[in-house]
Amino acid sequence: MSNAHSLKNHASKPTSPVRTGAAFRWNIWAFLALIFASAVVTVVLLATASDELDAYEVKKTSALAETAVAQATKHLQTIARDYGHWDDMVNKLVVDYDKEWTANNITDTLTENFGISASFVVDGEGQLINAYCPPSICAETETLNGTKIERHFGGGIDEVLKQAREKAVSNDLSGAQGVIAFKGGLYAFGIAPIMPLQESFPAYETEIMAGRATTFLLLIALDADYVAKIGQDYLLNDARLKPFGVETQTETNSGEVSLPLQASDGAVAATLHWKVDSPSAPFLKLIGIPVLAVSLCVIGLSFVFAYFLRRTAAQNTAARLRAEQADKTKTEFLANMSHELRTPLNAIVGFSQLIADEALGAVGHPNYKTFAQDIQKSGEHLTSLVSDILDITKLKAGTFTLKPQPIRLGPTIESVVRSMQQAASDGQITLTSNAASDIAVMADPTAAERALRNILSNAIKFTPKGGRVEISVLEAKDGMVGLAVKDNGIGIPPAKQAAIFEPFEQVDSSFVRAQQGPGLGLSIVKSLMEGQGGRVDLESEVGAGTTITLRFKQTEPLTVAASAEAKPARRSMMAAPKAEQAEHKRQAG
Repeated sequence: MSNAHSLKNHASKPTSPVRTGAAFRWNIWAFLALIFASAVVTVVLLATASDELDAYEVKKTSALAETAVAQATKHLQTIARDYGHWDDMVNKLVVDYDKEWTANNITDTLTENFGISASFVVDGEGQLINAYCPPSICAETETLNGTKIERHFGGGIDEVLKQAREKAVSNDLSGAQGVIAFKGGLYAFGIAPIMPLQESFPAYETEIMAGRATTFLLLIALDADYVAKIGQDYLLNDARLKPFGVETQTETNSGEVSLPLQASDGAVAATLHWKVDSPSAPFLKLIGIPVLAVSLCVIGLSFVFAYFLRRTAAQNTAARLRAEQADKTKTEFLANMSHELRTPLNAIVGFSQLIADEALGAVGHPNYKTFAQDIQKSGEHLTSLVSDILDITKLKAGTFTLKPQPIRLGPTIESVVRSMQQAASDGQITLTSNAASDIAVMADPTAAERALRNILSNAIKFTPKGGRVEISVLEAKDGMVGLAVKDNGIGIPPAKQAAIFEPFEQVDSSFVRAQQGPGLGLSIVKSLMEGQGGRVDLESEVGAGTTITLRFKQTEPLTVAASAEAKPARRSMMAAPKAEQAEHKRQAG
């Protein structure tokens, strides 16, 4: 693979109008797709919010229904506990059964005051001592007293009685509560043990501790009237019971919700149903319709905006293309003119040098020789200026090609210092260097030498007489080797440091204005360094001097043979030929 690197990647290139237009169209479609997706997301969020509201309403009313059933059974359990914890109950029902007292104080009172549907007193063996069951529930000819209670109830009554008796052993009066099947119907029940309050009944207390306490069982029929009252109290619309079928879980069906009611044996005996008013309808009416309207308006406005944006972008693209074409024309013009100017300038410089050197014989009057020398100097300066303009146009056009390769910095530093020594001596400036460095870097040899020459020329140019310019190789860091040029010259103001590497930029001072040059040298250096994967760093303080560091990519050490080939023959720094000095002046700018 070739090591050639073109500066086209670092120069601004005109963008194809076809690619620009296609990219813009894709951007517009992406923008419109984003707006449309936002509208879809809004609709989905509204639908999700509506479903969540409905689900929350179902969950809330289901919790209310569960609470209603629990409170109904809890109410019965509380009544049973209050009546059961009474000495007269022990005396009149357990110790010495009194039928008349029971009818007056238990049956009639509970029915009239609490709407009890049926009540039962069950001894420790599960036999009914006293049973109140009206004809609406039990047959008039049916005898309950003296029979086993499990004959008249559905499954689970034994477990309920056992639970109440076990609690009585530890003096716990809470008994049990729930739903139970009785005589083909569903009833809420509450049961509690009959316990003495203050008097002592040794024989019965012995039965209690043996787990054979007499219990008091109360029932309320879960009929249509009672369920409707529960629904009214707990805001359950159209509450009603249905015989158990397939609905074993809370579910929604046309706005109806059901709750399974488990009997004391754990089986589902019936389902409580009620209707739920969906809150999503008013929510969508209040929020959803305006949001959808706004979304549609946003989509419409987005299309209008996209239309005008596309039209404006097309106009801007056309204007940019015209500007790029004009810039290209200007660049081509400068390149052509630079070539046209260099041809006669080379002749002027060459012939004036022949005259000044009197190569073909004496010119006569001494002033003619002086004039020829002045012509030569002016031509060299103009040639340097034109060359810099040509180089900068190549860099801008992206036609300047570099070929990075492993080189040693020592020979490059030595060559540049040798060519610049005369300029330093003329300016009474001390120039020192670290020319013995054997550090290998990846760089284009010509570009590296050109960059160092430009930096060194600027350092000499802007350092007053008696100053110092030092070249040093810095220790490699982060894979980069630094080549620093430090002077104690005028320095660069902080406000100018960012722009000093732009074309035609110079530090605005009387000292600078006294120097020749268009201000292209540092711009060329920056482009050359970036083109070979390096960079330029600058540190400066007004009145204290400037340090400009060229940073190259470090490479593996070169072989001795390669080093010998790369290192030119050493010559005296004081003996730089005039041709090298002229080339230096041309390249330094």
